[in-house]
Amino acid sequence: MVEGPGCKIKGEKIKGKLKGKIVKSVHGNAVDKEIKPTKGITTSQFHQLIGRRLDEVQTVGKELFMYFGEICLRVHFLMAGSFLVNNKKLDHDHGGTAETASLEIQLSEDKLSFYKSGVIIRSSQVCQERYENFHDLDICSPVFNQKRAVAMVMEQTNRMVCDVLLDQDILPGVGNIIKNEALFDSGIKPDSKINELKEEHVLHLVKMTRDFSMIFYKCRSTGTNLGKFMKIYNKGKCAQCGGKVVICRLGEDNDRMTYFCGQCQDNNLKQKQTRTLPTKNSLLGWVQTGKLQQMAQPEEAVDWACSVCTLVNRAAAVTCDACMTKRERNLTPDVIKQGSKTAPHLTNGTKDNPINLTANSQKRKSADPVTSNTIKRPKIDKVVKKEEKQDAVVSKIPPCPGHKQKCNMTEVRKKGDNYLRWFFSCSLPRSKQCKFFKWADESFPLCEGHVKPCTIRTVMKQGQNNGRKFFTCSFPKNKQCGYFEWAIGYD
Repeated sequence: MVEGPGCKIKGEKIKGKLKGKIVKSVHGNAVDKEIKPTKGITTSQFHQLIGRRLDEVQTVGKELFMYFGEICLRVHFLMAGSFLVNNKKLDHDHGGTAETASLEIQLSEDKLSFYKSGVIIRSSQVCQERYENFHDLDICSPVFNQKRAVAMVMEQTNRMVCDVLLDQDILPGVGNIIKNEALFDSGIKPDSKINELKEEHVLHLVKMTRDFSMIFYKCRSTGTNLGKFMKIYNKGKCAQCGGKVVICRLGEDNDRMTYFCGQCQDNNLKQKQTRTLPTKNSLLGWVQTGKLQQMAQPEEAVDWACSVCTLVNRAAAVTCDACMTKRERNLTPDVIKQGSKTAPHLTNGTKDNPINLTANSQKRKSADPVTSNTIKRPKIDKVVKKEEKQDAVVSKIPPCPGHKQKCNMTEVRKKGDNYLRWFFSCSLPRSKQCKFFKWADESFPLCEGHVKPCTIRTVMKQGQNNGRKFFTCSFPKNKQCGYFEWAIGYD
């Protein structure tokens, strides 16, 4: 889904390039769909645009309004919509194209094409009223009214907070990525009802939603990888505590995936303000500095982000300016030695109770006549064997030959002969991919009823098996043979 930040940028690009231009002709799937010569229908609603000047462009949430006098073209970019001007991409948002545009508008000097988008002609008055009523609730609006937004959320007493965030009549522009990240940054469990939260919870949630949305907008504006700022969405492990991320479908729209950490998101606002939640404006600090750390530089020479509150601190700072957390350093195994002064400050424990390897070793010596070295050696061997066993399991997803990195496993969603088949491909960004491709289902088991390759599904129900993948019959539900097997090694 193209979320509010992406829609806002699209509107800005179109306005800057095409405002004032006159429409010469219209084409595309939406036009052809309405023309029916056999019934004497030779024009569509979009032919009303011909001869009109583009007066204004506005966005509110995920809606784009293009005003042509008393009529308006309303565009929704759906799941993967995009636009081109003169067959060139003007934004950094992720969207797809198709063989034929949803709508193609030939203007006096330029051609505007919308792909995989919903388009419709509406009254300019109706669209203007929509804009006036909701533009201060738009999560990316420069005049965002936080007080009004909090009040709107608080009114939804019996609804799940995950549903309220996605309601485009409450917080226009919030999509699934923003929803998941904002709930995580707020420490709020997605299935919490609004009446279970205090106003301070909601206030903080709206603040974090706004902050992450502006990060989203900044990344899409500059072409920066948004994934660097995501901590929970599409993750297997929590970026904060390292625990397993729960992946499920919650709320009114079961098609939207929800990701959350059961340990970090427990609605305990008072406790979490001291140890996990980002402090005020700390999220935006990553973006406002305008600097990305250079991996080639020494660790001491770059600005660093606090692991607790995410504030970006000066390179020379030893502790975080906001929460006073000590800077974490990437210690090599040679530095971590028994009894050294650096060992007690390793972050395997909590901030307030770091692991003290010296004290632990002294306890072992006093409790057992065997030396500490003889105790440690077998434990290390066991850990190595366990890791080797795990590596053998995950090797079912092969590395790509070009980069030697674990491949992505993707399901074909395009209608055709290979619809719903799984394949392996290079996991790097598209511009850097090595073009590796292999059908994954060639090694999948055959279901017993149809003797056809199985498909992989993921357990979405909350519980101990949440997130596990399993093989099942690839036929539609009403024709499935009931085959089931855990897909070990494909996580």
